[in-house]
Amino acid sequence: MISTASTMDRVLARPVWRRKTVLLAASAVLAAGVLTAVIAALPEQGTVTVAANSVDVAVARRAAFQDYLAVRAEVVPMQSYFITASVGGTVEQVTAADGEIVASGTKLAVLGNSEFSLGLSGKEAEVSVRLSEANRLLIDLNRAQNERETQISDAAYAAHKAEMDLEKRQDLLEHGVVNEAFVKTYRDEVTYQRQRVAQLKAAQAAEAPAYAAQKRQIEASAEELKKNLRDLREGKDALTVTAPAAGRLTAFVLKPGQSIKPGDQLGEVDSDNDFHLKAGVDEYYASRLQTGLKATAQIGGQSWPLTLTKVYQQVVSGRVTIELDFNGDRPAALQPGQTMDVKLSLGDASEALVVPNGSWLRDSGGSAIFVVNGDKADLRNVTVGRRNPESVEILGGLAAGEQVVTAARLERADARHLLLKKGN
Repeated sequence: MISTASTMDRVLARPVWRRKTVLLAASAVLAAGVLTAVIAALPEQGTVTVAANSVDVAVARRAAFQDYLAVRAEVVPMQSYFITASVGGTVEQVTAADGEIVASGTKLAVLGNSEFSLGLSGKEAEVSVRLSEANRLLIDLNRAQNERETQISDAAYAAHKAEMDLEKRQDLLEHGVVNEAFVKTYRDEVTYQRQRVAQLKAAQAAEAPAYAAQKRQIEASAEELKKNLRDLREGKDALTVTAPAAGRLTAFVLKPGQSIKPGDQLGEVDSDNDFHLKAGVDEYYASRLQTGLKATAQIGGQSWPLTLTKVYQQVVSGRVTIELDFNGDRPAALQPGQTMDVKLSLGDASEALVVPNGSWLRDSGGSAIFVVNGDKADLRNVTVGRRNPESVEILGGLAAGEQVVTAARLERADARHLLLKKGN
């Protein structure tokens, strides 16, 4: 029996697929496959799931691009003149009211300053005395010149008289009535008077430059004193506040008893019924702004043509200020501070690849936009050109017919991919 059992028993080999190493390897391959499938099923990095009905989708298309800006403009006076206090004082009287139409030179208020007035009076008296002295010197100089002219005239008359006397005696000498000794005395007188005239004229010629220089100096000094006197008298008028030009008085709120300092702005005079428009434009368009551009304003349901007349170079809070004038007639009943919509043309319409304007432009700065592909949208870099309030010109990165997301509410700013799910 024993021998029979030994003959019947034999060792059986385990199948390859049940071996431990093979099982371990198969498990590893299965795990790797499952992991790969799971990773493949995971969304890409930067993916955000959004409701499809929460995004705005549009189609990039070729169309005529209207190159214009929509701005909000304000009505401002064509000319404004500041009313500035040239001297300080206390308001004694107010003779005009804010909003009045005034003529140039209209008295608006009177200031009081006793110290200023007394100082001006003292200076005026001093200048008057100096002016009187200059006038006296000028009179003395003219008198001296007149005296010299009189001396020359007297000497010339004496020489002429001596020549007439000599002529008579010479005639007597020729007829033998008198002798040479008698005539010599008259001849000597003629010689003396002629020499005297020559000496006086020579002296006058020598003195002329000095007289002229002295006269110019005195006259210049007198003119300066007269100017000072006028300025002093006008200084007294500085206590009377007047309108610098004709127009409408604005921001004029003086009250009796109010203290005023030199240089204080007391109000303005604005040109009445003569207005233009002023508006702020995003600095992005600064390089394209130039005088002569055309625009239209919508006022009372009517379009009014405008021309860009001035561009301020300073950028304030990211905006550039421009001025626009009406072409021809102005609308009636315009009021300073009134606002209106203005359409400013930056160029002629031309065909371009365009997409609607939207929050995408602000979110990416115009450098990228989500492009829709089925139920997904991927962020793609694009190059933008001109913009208007409705659409943006695309210069590169998109093709006509592609769908893009123009607006989306995203919780993550670093989103690169969108999963568009139906429903909310």
